[in-house]
Amino acid sequence: MKTLATLSVLILLHPGGSIPGLRAQESTTPAKKDPFNQVVELVELKDETIFDEIARLNQAFDISISIEGILPAKGTVANPKFTARIEKQTISDLLTWLCALDTRYTWSRDGNMINLFPRMFLNDKNYFFNRLLPELRFQDARDSGDAAIDIVHRLGDPNEHLIFMGIGGTQSFAKPWTATFHDITVRQALNRIAQELGPTSGWQIGGTTNQRMIMFHYKLGARPNSKVIHENGCGIGFETIGTIAPSNYTGNRGGTGGQTGRFRFSGKVSLANRSSSSKASS
Repeated sequence: MKTLATLSVLILLHPGGSIPGLRAQESTTPAKKDPFNQVVELVELKDETIFDEIARLNQAFDISISIEGILPAKGTVANPKFTARIEKQTISDLLTWLCALDTRYTWSRDGNMINLFPRMFLNDKNYFFNRLLPELRFQDARDSGDAAIDIVHRLGDPNEHLIFMGIGGTQSFAKPWTATFHDITVRQALNRIAQELGPTSGWQIGGTTNQRMIMFHYKLGARPNSKVIHENGCGIGFETIGTIAPSNYTGNRGGTGGQTGRFRFSGKVSLANRSSSSKASS
C-alpha cells in the first residue's frame, strides 16, 4: 500500500527507567525552581545527532520541546553526527552548546517550551512559523488537529498549508477549549495548543517543503537502540531520531495497540494531489 509522504519525525515515548549519558543534579534551593536552571552533570554524544541528546533531555526533565525540522524539496535530510561531551551545564546552556555543534539550528524559549528551529529563518518574517496572527480565536476546539489547521485558515494565505498527522491518544484536549490570543506567531500558537494538551507536550514538523506535516507528542524519547517507539510501546515505522525516513504509515498500523492515524489538510494540499504526487512505496 502507498504511503502519504516521507516524514521527518523524531520520537514519541512516555519515558521509563534511567537514561544513559544524562545525569541531573538534584536541588531543593528555591532559586533553582526555573526548570531551565537545572544542572545536567554530564552529557555525552557518541556518534549521535543533537536530537538524540535533546530527546534524552526531554525524558529526564519536565520541560516541553518542539522541533521544526529542516525540510527538503524532496527526498531526505541527513543530520550530522557528533562525538562530544560537556559537564555541569544548565539546560539553557546545554541547548546553546548543542546548537553550536549543529549550527543549522537555534533555539528559543516560550514559557516552559523549547522551540528548536532552523537558524536561517531566525529573522525571516515570511517564514511560516514566524508569521504573525493579529488575532486567533479557538472556539470549543476538541483536539490539536482541528486547532492546528485553524491556524492556517486564519492566515488567509492559500499558498500556506499544513498536514496534521494524528497517531494515538495524545491529540484530544481534556475538554472543549475556547481561547483568544492577540499578536501571536504561528509558532507561539502551536505552543499554546501543545500546552493545552499537557505540561510536557510539544510538536514536531516534518515532510517536505510542499507537504509540511505536524505531529503533537507527549514527550520526545527513544529506546536505547534508537528505534522510534510510540508512547504505548508500539513502534510506528520511523527509524532514527532526527532522521527523515519513510514512514510506511498507512492509516492504521494494527499490531500492538491498533493505533489509528488521522490526516487533515489545509491550504493547497488536497486529497487529489495527495494520491498523485505524494506517494511513496511502502
